[in-house]
Amino acid sequence: MLDDFYITVLRDYQNVTEIWELMRNYKLLPNDALIAATCKHYGIKKTATFDEDFKRVEFLEVVGVEAE
Repeated sequence: MLDDFYITVLRDYQNVTEIWELMRNYKLLPNDALIAATCKHYGIKKTATFDEDFKRVEFLEVVGVEAE
């Protein structure tokens, strides 16, 4: 079913040291740091989110709807 939408499900990147560094360097919560680490590991440069915290992550471009 996901193939119909061209969606690929990736495994989380579980490098605890890198996740900790992202938490510390970008002031991210653990789950956000896990997402950022996974994006970095797979070479993902854009993320669609309403979470403003990802805007602090220099290697990610945030794509979302701006609040009016």
